[in-house]
Amino acid sequence: MQNFCSIFFQKTKLQRQTLPNNRMKKKNAWITLLLICSFWLVPNLSSAQVGLTPYGSKNKKTTTTLDDNISYAVPKQYIISDIKIEGAKYLDHVALISLTGLKKGDKITVPGDEISEAIRHLWDRSILGDVSCGYDKIDGDSISLVFILKERPQLSRFSIEGVSKSHEKDLTAKIKERVQLGRIIDDVALKSIERIIKDFYVQKAFKNVEVTLQPRKDTLYSNHIKLNILVEKGHKVRIEDIKINGANEVSEAKIIRKMKKTKRKGLRFAKLFTPSKLLAEEYANDKKAIINYYQKEGFRDARIVSDSVFHTSKDRIAIHINIEEGNRYYYRNITWKGNYMYNDTLLATILGINRGDVYNSEDLQKRLSFNPSGTDITSLYMDDGYLFFN
Repeated sequence: MQNFCSIFFQKTKLQRQTLPNNRMKKKNAWITLLLICSFWLVPNLSSAQVGLTPYGSKNKKTTTTLDDNISYAVPKQYIISDIKIEGAKYLDHVALISLTGLKKGDKITVPGDEISEAIRHLWDRSILGDVSCGYDKIDGDSISLVFILKERPQLSRFSIEGVSKSHEKDLTAKIKERVQLGRIIDDVALKSIERIIKDFYVQKAFKNVEVTLQPRKDTLYSNHIKLNILVEKGHKVRIEDIKINGANEVSEAKIIRKMKKTKRKGLRFAKLFTPSKLLAEEYANDKKAIINYYQKEGFRDARIVSDSVFHTSKDRIAIHINIEEGNRYYYRNITWKGNYMYNDTLLATILGINRGDVYNSEDLQKRLSFNPSGTDITSLYMDDGYLFFN
């Protein structure tokens, strides 16, 4: 089809130089019509090619997709007389046939979903680089299937370049924990190796790490590759600034001090050696610490509305945290009920909370039970034998 179209257009181009305008318009109309027809035919031909292909006696596919035995326009039911595997030198053929979900005696429709499902089952194992299906014999209603496979190579060894000796040792151990030598090397394994290296250096403030994976055929082992890993760490990324928006009742400086692990890079000598790297887990804990502090100060509804981390330069980042403080709560009245052993005055003295004090849920729980710095209400009752006091 493509050769026919190219010859036709070359011939038309030569003729257009001598044709009058009216004939030229008519010719253009014919070209447009043929072009539309050709684009209609090509996709339909491609869709007709989805199905089984005859497999040659010399273990090579023939170039013809359609033949007299199978009509792809009219599906037909066949009984599988045999299933063969071609192209797999190292994987067990019986196991591969089992993975297809097909067996001798099964009825399949050609074209149909059974072949597509069998190919999908093989693909899902991620042990093959290419899968196709053909047939080598049709006898009446019987068909002999051939699955043509290309095995993925296995990982024999790997090397890491661009890192220090100590980092190479640590990374090698981490990679071997996740990607064992001898396993099938696929996109999932390669992505896993890349992620291990990037996560390793993110913890060391290198957030612009580039990892290049270079698989090479290993000449020492059949169907194996050796993997060369190139690492470019780039510059360490430091926190240049932290902004707290919405802090009206509590000073911004006090809130930032509650962030024990997330610190901005200081200019004063005392802060020159202060860690200023951003670690996701520690940053999350520091945000929780901010809310805990607010709640201790009576802001029980305080929350972080949003936060953003963005680059101010190649090796510097800034953090903006938006806070909604809410109202500050205070104790009003404290009422005791069910206290037959001790009166209200004694219990109020032990509790140590007065009307007008700032509400602090954590402090309240300590004063009610298991106060490490003094007597609490629970201990008072349990010391008198009320073990199930509540």
